[in-house]
Amino acid sequence: MATGATRLVLVFPNIEFRLAPMTAKGQSINAHLLISPDDPNHVSHLIDALGRLSITTPKQTVSCTYTNLLSLGRGHLDATATEEACYRKGVEQFKVDVSAFLAWYEKERWLQANSLLVVAGGNDGLAGLRKDSGFRQYHDDLVSKADMLFTAQLTDREYYVGLGDEDAEHIEARYGTLKPSIHGSDAHDLDSVLRPQLDRFCWIKAAPTFDGLRQLLFEPWERVHIGSEPPPGPEPDQTLSGIRITDHAGWFSTVHVPLSSGLCAIIGEKGSGKTALADMIALAAGAWEDNQASFLSKASEHLEGATVELEWGSGRTTTVQVGSDDPALFPADVRYLSQQFVERLCSADVLALELVREVERVVFDHIPPSERLNSVNFDDLRRKKTNALVVERDEIRQLLSELNEQLEQYRSQKERLPKLRSDLKLKQAEEKRLQDRIGKLVSQKAAAAAEVVQ
Repeated sequence: MATGATRLVLVFPNIEFRLAPMTAKGQSINAHLLISPDDPNHVSHLIDALGRLSITTPKQTVSCTYTNLLSLGRGHLDATATEEACYRKGVEQFKVDVSAFLAWYEKERWLQANSLLVVAGGNDGLAGLRKDSGFRQYHDDLVSKADMLFTAQLTDREYYVGLGDEDAEHIEARYGTLKPSIHGSDAHDLDSVLRPQLDRFCWIKAAPTFDGLRQLLFEPWERVHIGSEPPPGPEPDQTLSGIRITDHAGWFSTVHVPLSSGLCAIIGEKGSGKTALADMIALAAGAWEDNQASFLSKASEHLEGATVELEWGSGRTTTVQVGSDDPALFPADVRYLSQQFVERLCSADVLALELVREVERVVFDHIPPSERLNSVNFDDLRRKKTNALVVERDEIRQLLSELNEQLEQYRSQKERLPKLRSDLKLKQAEEKRLQDRIGKLVSQKAAAAAEVVQ
């Protein structure tokens, strides 16, 4: 990671592995481990972990250590080969099966906590696997375990964040999370360092730290851009270029304050006018809400008649006169969260309602109009979105009620079952007794009838 073209700020190990099986074009799959340098013992931890990664050849088991790789290389070269040549050959021959590599990586707790797994997206990686349906499972396993992809292709970058052929829900269901794409110079010589092909520089919006790189996992599309120039900032009409205050009756000196388009904080000592400036900006932007604790309210008698002119990056201006113009009549170009407003939101008595309402408002404002179902606010949209679920819930509740009634009937019948069985036995015994009597009576009548005949 760097600021500017040549000033290096952060350097960390990038270990590239060649994995089997071969891709559709006969290339090994490239996987990278980016190692955090924050742990002062990261080199020794890394060497220990690599020592537990191995492959098995017909002659031996080879672990990923210098000595073993050297021995592996010697077996492929003649006796005159140099140590460096043997080592390079050993590295070249050390190809781990995808499943074995992922199993090893999952067991290495230090690596899990201090590295990022990045898989190549080109023909030497996922693209090569995707072209042969027989490799589909390898492809899905690698993407699921990977933190990021190495690819500069826009179609790949869009696909793995849910902006391509499949939406984010399908990508998360298939791979667990959305995947950011990054790119590097892939330098194999010093002249290529920081000079990627086609000027496809990788711009990351984060602190130049390893944790800054991790932040891409949470915002995989918003925080990374690949191109010859950095991504454009906000639209000019969404930035401020200055504020001018005049006709102030001596309360202020006539002042013009230039503002940076990237303004994110107003810094100054207590009483230096930070809140006054923020209130003035909010007033001219149509976002100020009357608050007795605000600067504008406290100093209203001294500020009445003052003119505040707000200059925007596009060149347009908005002007308001303190005490004369109603800010509510101006279109709200910004949302002003004053200190008092934030303190009120965070107080226990309103946290459960007002803060929730404010979050819902922000969410609703970021939903494209085409997806709002003609709703006027978040509550309205929620009702429309959940109406079918509410109906289904009510139907399920009715069904559960009916099933509970049936269950209660069955329980009552079950409780009566022992007595019914006992009664049945008594009835069966009575029936047998009566049948025996009937049999005796029939026999007696038959004998009497025979005597009469004689």
